[in-house]
Amino acid sequence: MLLIIGLLCIALAFFYYQRKQRMSVLERNGIPGPKPHLIFGNMTDYNTYGYNVCFEKWKAQYGRVFGYYLGAKPFLVVTDPELLKLIQVKDFQHFTQRPYVIPGGIYHNWKYHEMHFTQRPYVIPGGIYHNWKYHEMVTRVDSLRWKKMRTLLSPWFSSMHLKANTPVINLCVDDMVKKLDTLAAKDEEFNIYERVEAATIDIIDRTGFSITTDIQDRLPQNNPFFEATRGVFNIRPNRQFLASLLLCFPELTPIINVIRDICETLWDYFGYTSHGMLWKAGEAIVKNRLELISNKSKKLVDNNNNRLKAYENSRKDLLEMMIDVRNNTNKNTDKTLNDVEIIANTVVLHEAAYESPANLIGFAIHNLVNNPDIQQKCYEEVNDLHEKDGKFAFNVMSELPILDAVISETFRLYPTDTIFTSRMSKNDYKYKNIVIPKGVDIRVPTVQLHRDPEYWSEPNRFDPNRFMDKKTVIDPIVYQP
Repeated sequence: MLLIIGLLCIALAFFYYQRKQRMSVLERNGIPGPKPHLIFGNMTDYNTYGYNVCFEKWKAQYGRVFGYYLGAKPFLVVTDPELLKLIQVKDFQHFTQRPYVIPGGIYHNWKYHEMHFTQRPYVIPGGIYHNWKYHEMVTRVDSLRWKKMRTLLSPWFSSMHLKANTPVINLCVDDMVKKLDTLAAKDEEFNIYERVEAATIDIIDRTGFSITTDIQDRLPQNNPFFEATRGVFNIRPNRQFLASLLLCFPELTPIINVIRDICETLWDYFGYTSHGMLWKAGEAIVKNRLELISNKSKKLVDNNNNRLKAYENSRKDLLEMMIDVRNNTNKNTDKTLNDVEIIANTVVLHEAAYESPANLIGFAIHNLVNNPDIQQKCYEEVNDLHEKDGKFAFNVMSELPILDAVISETFRLYPTDTIFTSRMSKNDYKYKNIVIPKGVDIRVPTVQLHRDPEYWSEPNRFDPNRFMDKKTVIDPIVYQP
């Protein structure tokens, strides 16, 4: 009995020593910040008040460079433009790796994980989205595969393809406007943001995958696909608990991950996860397109070069471009995509391309409603252009400086992702009187940069003129929408 008690005391003493070392890594490197709890770090304040409130408070207390802990994991927050320029520009070769923090939707299931990705830095060991299928998304692969995917996918985002998609986008917007007119005629209150969300998803489906849905007719209450797309960005307390437990007790990673594996397998099986539903939709989209191409190939094959005549002159959507790369006979894997990669990037397009544009448009509408004088100027500018040309062309924004400034100012006040900009140093990096330790998660809080009174006059006021004054030079380091 005494032996067991002795061993337990030794184990606790070792844990205490190791934890004290973990929780002092920032302090030992000269980085100021709030004192962390031995177990939770600064997670209690972070979860209670939210990171924006905490960042403002800690910035005021500790300066433009400070650190904090989520559980036992250290983070560094940087709002110093000089250091940001080094991290993002001059010494970028030391900070090429990018970790991720995505609240909610935490996946770990072992069957969805590939060891290839363990070299990538994650807030949650093994990845917040541990399902290996989800790690095939262009936003989550390692740096070398990210470069490969970006190279293969970027042509679809070129001016030529965006111009070809403009008529399709206009059709979706016309559908939304007709529905808004119908709702407005009833003289009743309605949620305009839901209409923006539906139109955004409709645009993604039509331009990216050439599929037409009834999503603008069926709002989220009656549309499971709509609900799943929305649900990706919602926090589920059960998964948040497991992630928090893992951050607080990294020593128990193997045990906690087993629990996560079991839970996520059950959640996916019973259809409780938004990602699981989107993945099934992505599989169906890709499968249907492959079957369509296969059926057309049997009928429309050119015997000279085995290419589909039906596709040669049509508008190429993103899915077709990915399938073309999939069918590439080049043995170089850097120039091909497999089926899982195609499905994964079909899913991530629904996620990323839905949330960011919908939020931007929603906040822009909010700003214009609360600033009727600017709203009237935008209306007159848009109306004059439409009367002159009779349509809105691809390069329309070059002729709408007021609306362009409204969008830029909306991005400033409500950046797309407030802590998405992140980096990790490959080695210890010295800056003035501090050292950024190797492997520490570096966060760039865009809200704090965009609303810093030192760089913006009346930073909380909506003022599109900031972006219309040709004498004013906007520093790209302090404006990162």
